[in-house]
Amino acid sequence: MFAAGFGKDIVTDFATKGSSADVLQFSSSMFANFTDVMSHTTQVGNDVVVTLDADNSLTLANTQIGSLAADDFRFV
Repeated sequence: MFAAGFGKDIVTDFATKGSSADVLQFSSSMFANFTDVMSHTTQVGNDVVVTLDADNSLTLANTQIGSLAADDFRFV
């Protein structure tokens, strides 16, 4: 789970499909829902970067922004 102060993390093997599909779990105090998290998400080269602020970001290496869907995220 990603909560406040998670830093700058890189996920190198995030899977959006298949039996081994991954789910990112964020604290709802950071992002309320899929629309909210996607408004903080950009494609940077071959990677997707979710940026909360200057000190906290999550990079999904070799992932396309268009492959992300609401079921790839949980907000608790």
